[in-house]
Amino acid sequence: LNGKQPPKKVETAGSRERREKLQGFISHLEDTIRQITEGCLSEEKQQLDGRDEVGANANETAHFTQPQHQEEKKSSDAFIREQTVAGADPPRKFTAEEAS
Repeated sequence: LNGKQPPKKVETAGSRERREKLQGFISHLEDTIRQITEGCLSEEKQQLDGRDEVGANANETAHFTQPQHQEEKKSSDAFIREQTVAGADPPRKFTAEEAS
C-alpha cells in the first residue's frame, strides 16, 4: 500500500497444536469416507455379479472383505496411537443407544 507490509501473524503453540490435531482428524475422516465409498462400490459390483452367478463369488467375497477389514482396523489403531502420543483424546465411539 504505502510501502509497508502487513504484520505477520504469529501462531501460538496452542493454536498450532489444535490445527495439527484437526488436520489429523480431517485426514482420518477423509480416509474413512474413501474406504466406505470403495466398500459400497465393491458391494454394488458383487451384487451385480451375483445376479449372474449366484454363490459363485462366495469364496472370493470372503477373501476380499477380510483383509480390507483388517487394513481398516490397522489404520484406525494407528490413528488412535498417533493421537494419543500427540496428547489428544481418541475419537469417541458412541453406542447405538447414545446415537439415537
